[in-house]
Amino acid sequence: ESRSELRRCLLRLLRAEESEKLGFASGEDLRRLETSLPGVTEGAANMRDLQRAATRAVGSPRRTVVGLAGACEALLRASLDKSRQSSDWAARPLSAEQLEYAALDAFVL
Repeated sequence: ESRSELRRCLLRLLRAEESEKLGFASGEDLRRLETSLPGVTEGAANMRDLQRAATRAVGSPRRTVVGLAGACEALLRASLDKSRQSSDWAARPLSAEQLEYAALDAFVL
């Protein structure tokens, strides 16, 4: 029940053309979401991956990309702790540190 409710909610959100969805190097996140909830990313609308724009804004050479922490440092003059990036995101419940990490990632976008 809760899984199908989550799926319906995500379908509605991702397909909503009136809301812009921001990400940063979000391809892997979308692949994992699709693996967990097949079909949920089909028809996604108004998705924006900010990595390329951040790389240009930072002035990185061609064929290189800047990560979110590097973009934060260069553009916002703020550090972003990425130490929880490789933690076990499949484990439930998520730890307080993981929730904080995810919230900060979303906040800086």
